Amino acid sequence: MPTFGLRAPIAAALTLTLAGLAIAPAATASTGPSDPATIAAAAQASAAAANQAFIDEDWDGVIANADTFDANHGDLVAQFDAATKELKALNKASKAQAGPLADALADAEAKRVAKSALKNDWAATKELLGQAEIDLAAAKLRNQTAGDELERVTPAYEAADAAYSARVHDVIAGKWTLWAFVFDGDNTTTVRELAGANDEAKQKAEDLRAESDRLREIYEGSDGNGGKKAEYSDARTAYYGTPANWKTSGYCIYFQVDSCRTAAGVDAANALAALKQERDSASAAYRDADDTADEAERWSYFVGLAYGSDLIGVAGKKDAFDTAKGAYDAAYEEAAAGGEALDALQAEYDALVLAVPAKWQLFVSARAVWQDAVAEANALQGANDQLQLDIAAKKAQKKALNKLIKGLSDAKQDVVDRRADLADFHTVLEQTKVLLPGSENVSRNAGVVTLPFSITNSQLFDLSDATVEITAPLGLVADCDIPDSGIVAAGATVDCVVNYTVPAADLFSDSELTITVVLSGYIPLGPGNPRATAVSRTLVSVTSTTTIQIAAQTPVEVPGDEEPVVDETTDAAPVVTDDVDAQADDAAAETDEATEESEPAPAAVTTAAAPVAASDDDATAVTTSAELSGTGPADAIGSLSDAAVLLLVGLGLVLVSRRRFVSGK
Repeated sequence: MPTFGLRAPIAAALTLTLAGLAIAPAATASTGPSDPATIAAAAQASAAAANQAFIDEDWDGVIANADTFDANHGDLVAQFDAATKELKALNKASKAQAGPLADALADAEAKRVAKSALKNDWAATKELLGQAEIDLAAAKLRNQTAGDELERVTPAYEAADAAYSARVHDVIAGKWTLWAFVFDGDNTTTVRELAGANDEAKQKAEDLRAESDRLREIYEGSDGNGGKKAEYSDARTAYYGTPANWKTSGYCIYFQVDSCRTAAGVDAANALAALKQERDSASAAYRDADDTADEAERWSYFVGLAYGSDLIGVAGKKDAFDTAKGAYDAAYEEAAAGGEALDALQAEYDALVLAVPAKWQLFVSARAVWQDAVAEANALQGANDQLQLDIAAKKAQKKALNKLIKGLSDAKQDVVDRRADLADFHTVLEQTKVLLPGSENVSRNAGVVTLPFSITNSQLFDLSDATVEITAPLGLVADCDIPDSGIVAAGATVDCVVNYTVPAADLFSDSELTITVVLSGYIPLGPGNPRATAVSRTLVSVTSTTTIQIAAQTPVEVPGDEEPVVDETTDAAPVVTDDVDAQADDAAAETDEATEESEPAPAAVTTAAAPVAASDDDATAVTTSAELSGTGPADAIGSLSDAAVLLLVGLGLVLVSRRRFVSGK
């Protein structure tokens, strides 16, 4: 893709031309077709036209097409915003409608569930009624059977209970045995109590033995080598074996008595005493528990012998009683449960007979209510479905607009870049300066006038391929310190000097020199350049013109009617008046007459010739041309000293730009 530069026509001196950089009016709404695709195509065309106008140096066209693009782009954005607003309203309506619709659907569903539940309840109740009738007949039969069984087992239970409740004294009465001696004075203990005592004695002996074992483990550990006993033993060994616990002087060298203990030894002894106390307490607790357990085990053994005695027959009587009681309890519970079940089933059956027709009527009413709720929910659902279709259509419209707007992103950037290019170009034109000298900066050597001047680049861009040209008068060449690369850095200053030879015809008359300096170079602006890389270049030309008034060379005055001559042998320095530093602020706007009236007359530089000595007879010194070397106008040019030059400055900057096609830069 080719790249393009910028070019603007050169304007007159002291005139700043910024063609096409007028502030653009605010973009107005598009008056073209409202179809988004058509508007987007028009916007693309406007952006392309803005680029082409930039290439064609049609600055008004750049702004006009940029404004058209902004209007079309704004139209699409407005349609997108309107679609967004409408979609928001539709979503808001949908959200507002969602609650009532959800409530209606939930209400219809709840009424359906209630209706179905009532129908199921009626059917279940009807089924229960049939089952209750069957269960009631079966319960009556079971109740009769349970009563018969209770009557059968009751006599056996009563006999076993009497034997188990008899006194031991009565059981062994008249028998000469050990147990008769033991229970001779006991007229109250029954066989049942003796059975209970056996179980109680066994459990007590086991509990006491477990406690004894626990205390023994505390005292001496599970293996007999631990617990408080071993802890104390180890601490005692450490106590006597720790040198820090004992003094090492006098008889303490040989004895470990209380008086030989150090402060640390006293503390260790106290700790050892505490451990001994814990050991002794654990030992006493263990031994007491062991004695108690032994006693309980002996008593349990004795009671066990009595319990197992065939003479008393405790075990047999207990087994007979337990068997008889189990049978009796089972029969009693069955009979009682049968009676309760029969009563409950009868009551349930009676209630079900009444419930079946009542529940059918409840179902019929709930069904009518459910049908009304369904109709209401269907109406709301239809409205919501239409609303969702509207939302889908609006989303599609918004998506299409968004796609078109995004498709214009490159074109929009082109338009933004062209506006920014013009703004930067404006800044470059304002900042780039060619500063021609004032009168105080100009020097003269005989017929040669030396003019120094400087050029300041803008702060925005480097200036590439920079050149300085004297376009008027023709034939002058400026000597400038531009780098060999031709690049003047942003904000850098270039110093130049140019020499002008005053024509011989103007040496002894006032003259003026109008000099025009043109700075040219390129900055990276224009289409194809994304404001980063110098894909395209803009030619910037800055022109400055000034007029220098050169005073006539004043010849040396000589006595008499002699022609004025200049003495080449004199070394006297030129005398320059101090009032020659007047400068016009705007020479292009003032006329020559105004300049002459407002500025002082040019000052002459007078070179004094060395006088020739006269004879004593002639009081007037006479100098002839033959006595002077190089007399005459032609030789006078080479013999002049530096002349004072009055500079009447008319300084103007013409900042111009030239657009031209630059290929591959």
